[in-house]
Amino acid sequence: MTTGAAVERTRLAWRRTMLVTSVVAIVMVVAAVHGGISPTEAGALTLGMLVWLGFLILSQRRIRALNASTAGDPPEIARTVTLAGLAIALLATLGLVLL
Repeated sequence: MTTGAAVERTRLAWRRTMLVTSVVAIVMVVAAVHGGISPTEAGALTLGMLVWLGFLILSQRRIRALNASTAGDPPEIARTVTLAGLAIALLATLGLVLL
């Protein structure tokens, strides 16, 4: 029973993280278009949206892997967590460019 609860908490954590990255993406768009957009800001915004899309795909794949896993066979997470951390760090950096 504990393993099932852990999987559910992990699934919810991935969904919360995706929600937060979506809010960050929206704030990036608002910051970029508020008062005009320079070519640098347009590039940062485009890259930010690509990173957000990549994180969306990554989080959905992770949630599907959690749904498909059995209690004794947790899915591999090292690569997923590394990519998620890089995506979030890149979004934060691009957000600073836009501010």
